[in-house]
Amino acid sequence: MPLSLKVHYPAEFLASMMTSDCLKTEKLIAYISEADRLGVKVIPPDVNKGKYAFGVDEQGDIIYGFAAIKGIGEPLVNRLAEERSKHGPYRDLFDFVSRVGKDFITKGMLEALIKAGALDSIGPGRGIMMASIPTAMQYAIQKENDQASGQFDLFSASTESASPHYAEVRDWSEKTRLFYEKNLLGLYLSGHPINAYRSELVHYCGGLTFKNMQPGTPAHPRPVVFAGVVTSIVSKLSKKGDGSKFYVITLDDSTSTFEIALFSRFAKRFEDIVAEREKHNKAKRGRGIKQEAEGQNAPLILVVSALLSEGEDGLIKSRVQDLSSLEALRIRNAKSLTLCFSEKIFIDNAEKIENMLASNRISRDELAARKRNAENPQDIGEGCSLKLTIGNKKMDLIGNYVFIPSDELIDGIREMSGQDSVKVGYSS
Repeated sequence: MPLSLKVHYPAEFLASMMTSDCLKTEKLIAYISEADRLGVKVIPPDVNKGKYAFGVDEQGDIIYGFAAIKGIGEPLVNRLAEERSKHGPYRDLFDFVSRVGKDFITKGMLEALIKAGALDSIGPGRGIMMASIPTAMQYAIQKENDQASGQFDLFSASTESASPHYAEVRDWSEKTRLFYEKNLLGLYLSGHPINAYRSELVHYCGGLTFKNMQPGTPAHPRPVVFAGVVTSIVSKLSKKGDGSKFYVITLDDSTSTFEIALFSRFAKRFEDIVAEREKHNKAKRGRGIKQEAEGQNAPLILVVSALLSEGEDGLIKSRVQDLSSLEALRIRNAKSLTLCFSEKIFIDNAEKIENMLASNRISRDELAARKRNAENPQDIGEGCSLKLTIGNKKMDLIGNYVFIPSDELIDGIREMSGQDSVKVGYSS
């Protein structure tokens, strides 16, 4: 019967399975991937559409269930669904909070709904709505008091003029939005951190993704190069009895996830990548560089060369041949950087931009000295030339120095000026 349901009612079948496994992130990811394969759209959480369980709308799309959002209880969801059914869709954040009522929603619940994207359809941006929560909660209390004192009709007549305004703050960057989204949902729905790096990854992987890569046979494995964001790290003790570890790493490239196992020298290389990354993050904190969200760093993207095969059991197996972080490959191979700003963003952040560039700038003489003293000079790279676009003005920064295309620099500029504000060139 389940197979028949899946064939004839794929959306309903998957929605039922997603409700049953709503707190099991890996299964949810698998169901969403299966929905995509079957051509069934999954609608992100939405206070104007969703209920506690996953459901299916008239178009045959799966509506994300609030049961899968951490910190959101069934009483709140039943209340918002009932109010929506009686009095129509919510107009904005303030309308939503005042209609649901302070007895059903707390500040923490509202934060969770915003971070999960459930109010995207009625608000200006998640960061702006987060900053407007105190105003929204106070507005709900005021409306409730007015209604209790008999002033509700008079207040309603002047709703337009008395309606609160959203806080005038800068909205979150895409990285911050996705960071909070994954914390609340356990997965990415509105985007993916790898998207900002796709043009770079084409240089190494071509158009290969986890969804379209084809394995060879055990006798003739297919050589591939793939990349993904590290989303899970499981360390295990080797059976050698020498205390050494191996790692099972889950990579996510937005089309699917894929596990690789790292043994001996590749396990050590991965440890070195993580240690170097933590050293840089610690140095960044030491320089007082703050992030929009605590604990948020640039995604760790691994580029992996492997031999891929499919066994008789139908499972795809990989044998790692080489491993590097995208950052290390960029530092080694990139030739140029182009940074793009609007005039306002550049003027407002001039000092911050200068500090970022200064901490990633190196003289050609110092770079040559580093290469002479390095154990592996090829890992140092040649540094990048730099071009700036500010509004309609373009300029080349020329001098006896080059720039290191680190994650700190690239991620920092993107956080400030948008996902498309950095272009990495690999040709001279």
